Amino acid sequence: MPSILEIARLLPEFDKLDAISQNEFCRIADLQLNRLAFKLRCSPYQPHLNNLSGPNVNLDLWAATKDWLEQLPEQYRLGALVALLSTTYITEPELDALMDNAAEHFAQFLFEQNKQPASWSWPMPPAECQKLLPFPTAAYEAYDRLVRRLRIPGTVNKTAKSTLSDYLYQHFSGLCLWADYGPACPYPDQTAQILGGLATQLLGKHVLVVDDCSFSGTTLSSDLRRLLDLLRILYSAHTTVLASKNRQPPTVTVLVAFATQEAVARISKTLRDAGRLADVQVFCGAVETRGRLSNELPDRLDPLRQVLLPVRDAHEALRDAIDHYSQHFRAYPRETTIASRHPMADQWKWGFKDGAYAVVTYLNAPNNSVPLLWYPHTSSAKTNPKSLFPRVESRESHPPVRAEYLDECIQRCLGAATPPAGGAGAESKHIYHFLAQFYEEEL
Repeated sequence: MPSILEIARLLPEFDKLDAISQNEFCRIADLQLNRLAFKLRCSPYQPHLNNLSGPNVNLDLWAATKDWLEQLPEQYRLGALVALLSTTYITEPELDALMDNAAEHFAQFLFEQNKQPASWSWPMPPAECQKLLPFPTAAYEAYDRLVRRLRIPGTVNKTAKSTLSDYLYQHFSGLCLWADYGPACPYPDQTAQILGGLATQLLGKHVLVVDDCSFSGTTLSSDLRRLLDLLRILYSAHTTVLASKNRQPPTVTVLVAFATQEAVARISKTLRDAGRLADVQVFCGAVETRGRLSNELPDRLDPLRQVLLPVRDAHEALRDAIDHYSQHFRAYPRETTIASRHPMADQWKWGFKDGAYAVVTYLNAPNNSVPLLWYPHTSSAKTNPKSLFPRVESRESHPPVRAEYLDECIQRCLGAATPPAGGAGAESKHIYHFLAQFYEEEL
Protein backbone atom coordinates (compact mmCIF):
# COMPACT_ATOMS: atom_id res chain seq x y z
CA MET A 1 0.00 0.00 0.00
CA PRO A 2 1.57 3.32 -1.02
CA SER A 3 1.90 6.03 1.60
CA ILE A 4 0.31 9.44 1.40
CA LEU A 5 3.79 10.81 0.74
CA GLU A 6 4.05 8.74 -2.46
CA ILE A 7 0.73 10.20 -3.59
CA ALA A 8 1.79 13.74 -2.67
CA ARG A 9 5.04 13.35 -4.64
CA LEU A 10 2.93 13.00 -7.81
CA LEU A 11 1.89 16.66 -7.45
CA PRO A 12 4.32 19.28 -8.77
CA GLU A 13 2.90 21.79 -6.27
CA PHE A 14 3.95 19.58 -3.36
CA ASP A 15 7.66 19.99 -4.09
CA LYS A 16 7.27 23.77 -3.93
CA LEU A 17 6.08 23.66 -0.31
CA ASP A 18 8.47 23.94 2.64
CA ALA A 19 8.98 20.93 4.89
CA ILE A 20 6.44 22.04 7.54
CA SER A 21 3.77 22.68 4.91
CA GLN A 22 4.50 19.33 3.27
CA ASN A 23 3.94 17.52 6.57
CA GLU A 24 0.72 19.42 7.15
CA PHE A 25 -0.48 18.68 3.61
CA CYS A 26 0.14 14.94 4.12
CA ARG A 27 -1.57 14.96 7.52
CA ILE A 28 -4.73 16.64 6.19
CA ALA A 29 -4.94 14.58 2.98
CA ASP A 30 -4.28 11.32 4.84
CA LEU A 31 -7.01 12.15 7.38
CA GLN A 32 -9.57 12.68 4.60
CA LEU A 33 -8.52 9.48 2.82
CA ASN A 34 -8.75 7.51 6.06
CA ARG A 35 -12.29 8.76 6.62
CA LEU A 36 -13.26 7.73 3.11
CA ALA A 37 -11.50 4.36 3.44
CA PHE A 38 -13.38 3.64 6.68
CA LYS A 39 -16.69 4.22 4.91
CA LEU A 40 -15.65 2.04 2.00
CA ARG A 41 -14.84 -0.78 4.41
CA CYS A 42 -18.29 -0.34 5.95
CA SER A 43 -20.07 -0.24 2.57
CA PRO A 44 -17.90 -1.17 -0.43
CA TYR A 45 -18.69 0.63 -3.66
CA GLN A 46 -21.00 -1.87 -5.36
CA PRO A 47 -20.10 -1.25 -9.03
CA HIS A 48 -16.57 -2.38 -8.14
CA LEU A 49 -17.73 -5.70 -6.69
CA ASN A 50 -18.06 -7.22 -10.15
CA ASN A 51 -15.49 -5.06 -11.87
CA LEU A 52 -11.90 -5.55 -10.82
CA SER A 53 -10.27 -3.65 -13.67
CA GLY A 54 -8.74 -0.24 -13.09
CA PRO A 55 -8.25 1.54 -9.74
CA ASN A 56 -10.37 -0.24 -7.12
CA VAL A 57 -11.18 1.88 -4.08
CA ASN A 58 -12.61 -1.14 -2.25
CA LEU A 59 -9.30 -3.02 -2.24
CA ASP A 60 -6.86 -0.21 -1.46
CA LEU A 61 -7.91 3.44 -1.59
CA TRP A 62 -4.32 4.77 -1.49
CA ALA A 63 -3.14 2.50 -4.32
CA ALA A 64 -6.27 3.31 -6.35
CA THR A 65 -5.73 7.04 -5.82
CA LYS A 66 -2.09 6.80 -6.88
CA ASP A 67 -2.95 4.81 -10.04
CA TRP A 68 -5.78 7.21 -10.86
CA LEU A 69 -3.64 10.33 -10.52
CA GLU A 70 -0.80 8.86 -12.57
CA GLN A 71 -3.14 8.65 -15.58
CA LEU A 72 -3.53 12.43 -15.64
CA PRO A 73 -1.07 15.09 -16.78
CA GLU A 74 0.82 16.25 -13.71
CA GLN A 75 -0.53 19.81 -13.83
CA TYR A 76 -4.08 18.49 -13.28
CA ARG A 77 -3.37 15.99 -10.52
CA LEU A 78 -3.82 18.41 -7.62
CA GLY A 79 -7.28 19.39 -8.89
CA ALA A 80 -8.25 15.72 -9.21
CA LEU A 81 -7.07 14.99 -5.66
CA VAL A 82 -9.06 17.98 -4.39
CA ALA A 83 -12.19 16.52 -6.05
CA LEU A 84 -11.59 13.19 -4.31
CA LEU A 85 -10.96 14.77 -0.90
CA SER A 86 -14.16 16.80 -1.34
CA THR A 87 -16.24 13.66 -1.89
CA THR A 88 -19.08 12.74 0.46
CA TYR A 89 -19.55 8.96 0.43
CA ILE A 90 -22.96 7.76 1.66
CA THR A 91 -22.85 4.27 3.14
CA GLU A 92 -25.66 1.71 3.34
CA PRO A 93 -26.44 2.39 7.03
CA GLU A 94 -26.38 6.14 6.38
CA LEU A 95 -28.79 5.83 3.45
CA ASP A 96 -31.13 3.66 5.54
CA ALA A 97 -31.00 6.20 8.38
CA LEU A 98 -31.82 9.03 5.97
CA MET A 99 -34.73 7.01 4.56
CA ASP A 100 -36.03 6.37 8.07
CA ASN A 101 -35.67 10.05 8.93
CA ALA A 102 -37.79 11.07 5.93
CA ALA A 103 -40.39 8.38 6.73
CA GLU A 104 -40.55 9.42 10.37
CA HIS A 105 -41.22 13.04 9.37
CA PHE A 106 -44.06 11.74 7.18
CA ALA A 107 -45.47 9.62 10.01
CA GLN A 108 -45.34 12.54 12.42
CA PHE A 109 -47.15 14.71 9.87
CA LEU A 110 -49.92 12.11 9.51
CA PHE A 111 -50.42 11.80 13.24
CA GLU A 112 -50.54 15.55 13.74
CA GLN A 113 -53.10 15.80 10.93
CA ASN A 114 -55.19 13.08 12.60
CA LYS A 115 -54.66 14.56 16.09
CA GLN A 116 -53.17 11.33 17.40
CA PRO A 117 -51.09 11.14 20.59
CA ALA A 118 -47.33 11.53 20.24
CA SER A 119 -46.76 8.01 21.58
CA TRP A 120 -48.45 6.70 18.44
CA SER A 121 -46.00 8.34 16.06
CA TRP A 122 -43.38 5.69 15.26
CA PRO A 123 -43.35 2.99 14.09
CA MET A 124 -46.57 3.40 12.18
CA PRO A 125 -49.51 1.31 13.45
CA PRO A 126 -50.96 -1.46 11.22
CA ALA A 127 -54.11 0.53 10.39
CA GLU A 128 -52.06 3.33 8.84
CA CYS A 129 -49.69 0.91 7.12
CA GLN A 130 -52.69 -0.60 5.32
CA LYS A 131 -53.20 2.73 3.57
CA LEU A 132 -49.65 3.03 2.24
CA LEU A 133 -49.04 2.34 -1.44
CA PRO A 134 -45.30 2.74 -2.13
CA PHE A 135 -43.52 3.11 -5.45
CA PRO A 136 -39.76 3.47 -5.91
CA THR A 137 -38.43 5.67 -8.68
CA ALA A 138 -35.94 2.90 -9.52
CA ALA A 139 -35.03 -0.56 -8.29
CA TYR A 140 -32.66 -0.26 -5.33
CA GLU A 141 -32.11 -2.16 -2.09
CA ALA A 142 -32.66 0.78 0.24
CA TYR A 143 -36.29 0.94 -0.89
CA ASP A 144 -36.81 -2.78 -0.21
CA ARG A 145 -35.44 -2.40 3.30
CA LEU A 146 -37.55 0.71 3.98
CA VAL A 147 -40.90 -0.84 3.08
CA ARG A 148 -40.09 -3.91 5.17
CA ARG A 149 -39.24 -1.73 8.16
CA LEU A 150 -42.52 0.12 7.68
CA ARG A 151 -44.30 -3.28 7.63
CA ILE A 152 -46.35 -2.33 4.58
CA PRO A 153 -48.62 -5.29 3.70
CA GLY A 154 -47.23 -7.44 0.89
CA THR A 155 -43.65 -6.27 1.38
CA VAL A 156 -42.43 -8.31 4.35
CA ASN A 157 -41.04 -11.19 2.32
CA LYS A 158 -40.73 -9.50 -1.05
CA THR A 159 -41.12 -6.00 -2.42
CA ALA A 160 -43.47 -6.96 -5.27
CA LYS A 161 -43.83 -3.35 -6.43
CA SER A 162 -42.98 -2.02 -9.86
CA THR A 163 -41.20 1.29 -10.20
CA LEU A 164 -43.42 4.34 -10.52
CA SER A 165 -42.38 4.81 -14.16
CA ASP A 166 -43.32 1.21 -15.02
CA TYR A 167 -46.62 1.52 -13.13
CA LEU A 168 -47.56 4.67 -15.05
CA TYR A 169 -46.52 3.22 -18.40
CA GLN A 170 -48.57 0.08 -17.83
CA HIS A 171 -51.76 1.86 -16.79
CA PHE A 172 -51.62 4.73 -19.26
CA SER A 173 -51.26 2.23 -22.09
CA GLY A 174 -54.58 0.67 -21.04
CA LEU A 175 -56.25 4.01 -20.31
CA CYS A 176 -55.28 5.27 -23.73
CA LEU A 177 -57.17 2.41 -25.41
CA TRP A 178 -60.34 3.32 -23.54
CA ALA A 179 -59.79 7.03 -24.22
CA ASP A 180 -59.61 6.38 -27.97
CA TYR A 181 -62.25 3.67 -28.43
CA GLY A 182 -64.30 3.32 -25.26
CA PRO A 183 -66.33 0.06 -25.16
CA ALA A 184 -65.30 -0.58 -28.78
CA CYS A 185 -61.66 -1.16 -27.73
CA PRO A 186 -60.14 -4.67 -27.92
CA TYR A 187 -61.11 -6.81 -24.90
CA PRO A 188 -63.53 -4.21 -23.49
CA ASP A 189 -64.58 -6.23 -20.43
CA GLN A 190 -61.01 -6.82 -19.28
CA THR A 191 -60.03 -3.20 -19.99
CA ALA A 192 -63.05 -1.89 -18.06
CA GLN A 193 -62.20 -4.18 -15.14
CA ILE A 194 -58.61 -2.89 -15.09
CA LEU A 195 -59.77 0.73 -15.25
CA GLY A 196 -62.26 0.24 -12.42
CA GLY A 197 -59.69 -1.63 -10.36
CA LEU A 198 -57.15 1.15 -10.82
CA ALA A 199 -59.65 3.80 -9.73
CA THR A 200 -60.64 1.93 -6.56
CA GLN A 201 -57.10 0.76 -5.72
CA LEU A 202 -55.92 4.33 -5.16
CA LEU A 203 -58.94 5.67 -3.24
CA GLY A 204 -58.09 6.54 0.36
CA LYS A 205 -54.44 5.60 -0.05
CA HIS A 206 -51.24 7.40 0.85
CA VAL A 207 -49.19 7.01 -2.33
CA LEU A 208 -45.50 7.07 -1.41
CA VAL A 209 -43.02 8.03 -4.12
CA VAL A 210 -39.65 6.92 -2.74
CA ASP A 211 -36.28 8.06 -4.08
CA ASP A 212 -32.84 7.48 -2.60
CA CYS A 213 -31.08 10.59 -3.94
CA SER A 214 -32.24 13.54 -6.01
CA PHE A 215 -29.73 16.10 -7.22
CA SER A 216 -31.39 18.06 -10.04
CA GLY A 217 -34.92 16.74 -9.37
CA THR A 218 -35.46 16.20 -13.12
CA THR A 219 -36.44 12.51 -13.15
CA LEU A 220 -38.42 12.68 -9.93
CA SER A 221 -40.35 15.76 -11.09
CA SER A 222 -41.23 14.11 -14.42
CA ASP A 223 -42.57 10.97 -12.72
CA LEU A 224 -44.43 13.05 -10.14
CA ARG A 225 -46.08 15.23 -12.80
CA ARG A 226 -47.32 12.12 -14.62
CA LEU A 227 -48.65 10.62 -11.40
CA LEU A 228 -50.61 13.80 -10.66
CA ASP A 229 -51.99 13.71 -14.22
CA LEU A 230 -53.21 10.16 -13.56
CA LEU A 231 -55.04 11.33 -10.43
CA ARG A 232 -56.62 14.21 -12.36
CA ILE A 233 -57.88 11.78 -14.99
CA LEU A 234 -59.36 9.42 -12.42
CA TYR A 235 -60.86 11.80 -9.88
CA SER A 236 -60.93 15.52 -10.69
CA ALA A 237 -64.30 15.42 -12.52
CA HIS A 238 -65.95 13.21 -9.88
CA THR A 239 -65.23 14.81 -6.51
CA THR A 240 -68.90 15.38 -5.72
CA VAL A 241 -70.02 11.76 -6.14
CA LEU A 242 -66.92 10.51 -4.30
CA ALA A 243 -67.63 12.83 -1.36
CA SER A 244 -71.26 11.68 -1.25
CA LYS A 245 -70.02 8.12 -0.82
CA ASN A 246 -67.42 9.14 1.77
CA ARG A 247 -64.51 8.15 -0.48
CA GLN A 248 -61.41 10.28 -0.76
CA PRO A 249 -58.85 10.54 -3.59
CA PRO A 250 -55.33 9.56 -2.56
CA THR A 251 -52.74 11.81 -1.04
CA VAL A 252 -49.24 11.79 -2.49
CA THR A 253 -46.09 11.89 -0.41
CA VAL A 254 -42.54 12.12 -1.74
CA LEU A 255 -39.85 10.54 0.44
CA VAL A 256 -36.26 11.33 -0.54
CA ALA A 257 -33.32 10.15 1.54
CA PHE A 258 -30.88 12.79 0.25
CA ALA A 259 -31.73 15.81 -1.90
CA THR A 260 -30.18 19.09 -2.93
CA GLN A 261 -31.84 22.46 -2.58
CA GLU A 262 -32.09 22.59 -6.37
CA ALA A 263 -34.00 19.29 -6.44
CA VAL A 264 -36.40 20.40 -3.70
CA ALA A 265 -37.03 23.67 -5.57
CA ARG A 266 -37.73 21.83 -8.84
CA ILE A 267 -40.11 19.38 -7.15
CA SER A 268 -41.91 22.25 -5.43
CA LYS A 269 -42.32 24.05 -8.75
CA THR A 270 -43.76 20.88 -10.30
CA LEU A 271 -46.35 20.75 -7.54
CA ARG A 272 -47.24 24.43 -7.92
CA ASP A 273 -47.65 24.08 -11.68
CA ALA A 274 -49.62 20.82 -11.57
CA GLY A 275 -53.05 22.15 -10.63
CA ARG A 276 -53.14 19.08 -8.42
CA LEU A 277 -56.13 17.41 -6.85
CA ALA A 278 -54.28 15.41 -4.21
CA ASP A 279 -52.45 16.97 -1.29
CA VAL A 280 -48.74 16.42 -1.82
CA GLN A 281 -46.06 16.49 0.85
CA VAL A 282 -42.30 16.21 0.41
CA PHE A 283 -40.07 14.85 3.18
CA CYS A 284 -36.28 14.55 2.92
CA GLY A 285 -33.90 12.73 5.19
CA ALA A 286 -31.27 15.40 4.53
CA VAL A 287 -31.00 18.41 2.24
CA GLU A 288 -27.64 19.52 0.85
CA THR A 289 -27.42 23.23 1.61
CA ARG A 290 -23.81 23.92 0.62
CA GLY A 291 -22.86 25.30 -2.75
CA ARG A 292 -21.51 23.32 -5.66
CA LEU A 293 -17.86 22.54 -6.22
CA SER A 294 -17.89 24.94 -9.16
CA ASN A 295 -18.36 27.74 -6.62
CA GLU A 296 -16.61 26.59 -3.44
CA LEU A 297 -14.84 23.75 -1.67
CA PRO A 298 -16.17 22.02 1.47
CA ASP A 299 -15.26 23.67 4.77
CA ARG A 300 -13.27 20.61 5.82
CA LEU A 301 -10.74 21.40 3.06
CA ASP A 302 -10.09 24.95 4.30
CA PRO A 303 -6.89 23.86 6.14
CA LEU A 304 -5.60 22.16 3.00
CA ARG A 305 -6.38 25.21 0.93
CA GLN A 306 -4.48 27.42 3.37
CA VAL A 307 -1.43 25.16 3.23
CA LEU A 308 -1.39 25.23 -0.58
CA LEU A 309 -2.17 28.92 -0.97
CA PRO A 310 1.47 30.10 -1.27
CA VAL A 311 2.00 27.89 -4.34
CA ARG A 312 -1.49 27.40 -5.85
CA ASP A 313 -5.16 27.94 -5.06
CA ALA A 314 -6.80 24.53 -4.56
CA HIS A 315 -10.12 25.62 -6.04
CA GLU A 316 -8.43 27.01 -9.11
CA ALA A 317 -6.57 23.69 -9.51
CA LEU A 318 -9.91 21.86 -9.36
CA ARG A 319 -11.42 24.10 -12.03
CA ASP A 320 -8.40 23.54 -14.29
CA ALA A 321 -8.70 19.76 -13.86
CA ILE A 322 -12.42 19.88 -14.70
CA ASP A 323 -11.72 21.95 -17.82
CA HIS A 324 -9.11 19.43 -18.92
CA TYR A 325 -11.31 16.42 -18.20
CA SER A 326 -14.23 17.84 -20.18
CA GLN A 327 -12.51 16.65 -23.38
CA HIS A 328 -13.06 13.07 -22.18
CA PHE A 329 -16.58 13.72 -20.87
CA ARG A 330 -17.83 15.05 -24.22
CA ALA A 331 -18.43 11.44 -25.30
CA TYR A 332 -20.91 10.84 -22.46
CA PRO A 333 -24.06 12.37 -24.03
CA ARG A 334 -23.54 10.29 -27.18
CA GLU A 335 -23.20 7.10 -25.12
CA THR A 336 -26.56 7.61 -23.40
CA THR A 337 -30.00 9.05 -24.16
CA ILE A 338 -29.19 12.33 -22.41
CA ALA A 339 -28.29 14.20 -25.60
CA SER A 340 -31.72 13.56 -27.12
CA ARG A 341 -33.52 14.51 -23.90
CA HIS A 342 -31.35 17.50 -22.98
CA PRO A 343 -29.76 19.29 -25.96
CA MET A 344 -27.30 21.26 -23.80
CA ALA A 345 -25.67 18.09 -22.46
CA ASP A 346 -22.38 18.59 -24.29
CA GLN A 347 -21.71 21.70 -22.19
CA TRP A 348 -22.10 20.03 -18.79
CA LYS A 349 -18.44 19.70 -17.87
CA TRP A 350 -19.37 19.67 -14.16
CA GLY A 351 -21.82 16.78 -14.63
CA PHE A 352 -25.48 16.41 -15.57
CA LYS A 353 -27.24 19.78 -15.41
CA ASP A 354 -23.83 21.19 -14.38
CA GLY A 355 -24.44 19.61 -10.97
CA ALA A 356 -20.84 20.04 -9.70
CA TYR A 357 -21.55 17.83 -6.67
CA ALA A 358 -19.02 15.52 -5.06
CA VAL A 359 -21.40 12.91 -3.69
CA VAL A 360 -21.15 9.16 -4.22
CA THR A 361 -23.38 6.52 -2.64
CA TYR A 362 -22.36 2.94 -2.05
CA LEU A 363 -24.85 1.99 -4.81
CA ASN A 364 -23.66 4.33 -7.56
CA ALA A 365 -22.18 7.67 -8.52
CA PRO A 366 -24.85 10.20 -9.56
CA ASN A 367 -24.17 11.76 -12.95
CA ASN A 368 -24.75 15.15 -11.29
CA SER A 369 -21.43 14.68 -9.50
CA VAL A 370 -18.23 15.85 -11.16
CA PRO A 371 -17.36 13.46 -14.06
CA LEU A 372 -13.74 13.36 -12.92
CA LEU A 373 -14.89 10.91 -10.23
CA TRP A 374 -17.14 8.54 -12.24
CA TYR A 375 -16.47 8.80 -16.00
CA PRO A 376 -15.87 6.58 -17.97
CA HIS A 377 -18.87 4.66 -16.65
CA THR A 378 -18.95 0.87 -16.45
CA SER A 379 -20.44 0.36 -19.93
CA SER A 380 -18.61 3.20 -21.66
CA ALA A 381 -16.84 2.54 -24.95
CA LYS A 382 -14.10 4.78 -23.61
CA THR A 383 -11.70 2.87 -21.38
CA ASN A 384 -9.07 5.48 -20.50
CA PRO A 385 -8.51 7.17 -18.21
CA LYS A 386 -10.01 4.82 -15.59
CA SER A 387 -12.34 6.36 -13.04
CA LEU A 388 -12.27 5.87 -9.27
CA PHE A 389 -16.06 5.47 -8.89
CA PRO A 390 -17.27 4.22 -12.31
CA ARG A 391 -20.98 4.89 -12.63
CA VAL A 392 -23.52 2.25 -13.63
CA GLU A 393 -25.42 4.11 -16.33
CA SER A 394 -29.03 3.34 -15.40
CA ARG A 395 -30.65 5.57 -18.02
CA GLU A 396 -29.22 3.85 -21.11
CA SER A 397 -32.19 1.47 -21.27
CA HIS A 398 -34.78 4.25 -21.02
CA PRO A 399 -35.07 5.67 -24.53
CA PRO A 400 -36.82 9.03 -24.90
CA VAL A 401 -39.45 7.47 -27.18
CA ARG A 402 -41.01 5.84 -24.10
CA ALA A 403 -41.36 9.19 -22.31
CA GLU A 404 -42.75 10.81 -25.46
CA TYR A 405 -45.28 7.99 -25.90
CA LEU A 406 -46.32 8.27 -22.25
CA ASP A 407 -46.84 12.03 -22.46
CA GLU A 408 -48.87 11.63 -25.65
CA CYS A 409 -51.07 9.03 -23.91
CA ILE A 410 -51.57 11.38 -20.97
CA GLN A 411 -52.82 14.19 -23.20
CA ARG A 412 -55.30 11.90 -24.94
CA CYS A 413 -56.52 10.55 -21.60
CA LEU A 414 -56.90 14.04 -20.11
CA GLY A 415 -59.04 15.02 -23.08
CA ALA A 416 -61.27 11.95 -22.67
CA ALA A 417 -61.60 12.42 -18.90
CA THR A 418 -62.93 16.00 -18.82
CA PRO A 419 -66.70 16.54 -18.46
CA PRO A 420 -68.48 17.07 -21.79
CA ALA A 421 -69.44 20.67 -22.40
CA GLY A 422 -72.36 19.62 -24.61
CA GLY A 423 -72.59 19.62 -28.37
CA ALA A 424 -69.95 18.07 -30.61
CA GLY A 425 -67.35 15.89 -28.99
CA ALA A 426 -69.40 14.79 -25.97
CA GLU A 427 -69.50 11.22 -27.24
CA SER A 428 -65.68 11.03 -27.23
CA LYS A 429 -65.39 11.49 -23.46
CA HIS A 430 -65.06 7.75 -22.93
CA ILE A 431 -63.10 7.84 -19.66
CA TYR A 432 -65.40 10.44 -18.11
CA HIS A 433 -68.57 8.52 -18.95
CA PHE A 434 -67.15 5.21 -17.72
CA LEU A 435 -65.92 6.62 -14.40
CA ALA A 436 -69.12 8.59 -13.77
CA GLN A 437 -71.18 5.40 -14.12
CA PHE A 438 -68.65 3.29 -12.23
CA TYR A 439 -68.45 5.59 -9.20
CA GLU A 440 -72.24 5.91 -9.06
CA GLU A 441 -73.00 2.20 -9.34
CA GLU A 442 -70.01 0.33 -7.94
CA LEU A 443 -68.78 2.26 -4.94
